[in-house]
Amino acid sequence: MTLGRTGNFPPDYADDLFVAYHGSWNTTAANIRDCKVERVLLENGKPVGSQTFATGWRAPGKPCGDAATWGRPADVVFNTYGEMFISDDKGNRVYRVIYAP
Repeated sequence: MTLGRTGNFPPDYADDLFVAYHGSWNTTAANIRDCKVERVLLENGKPVGSQTFATGWRAPGKPCGDAATWGRPADVVFNTYGEMFISDDKGNRVYRVIYAP
């Protein structure tokens, strides 16, 4: 879980949390937990809602640990410039996310 930073993203992202959901590998198609990055919206330091920020690491209907899965986000961090980095321990990648107005 990482607190957003100003600089690269719009100011309304600065106080929100970003959570990497690693997803389930041993579940049925009926209750698949997605591998994604979720944005937790905060007001006065308290959660008031959430929204999916990044997804697409798995094929529809497949669990995150399936052989056909492209990746599984493990962590989210920001650098001092406000750029977001998402680590992926299935695809062995680090994704750099920047805001492009």
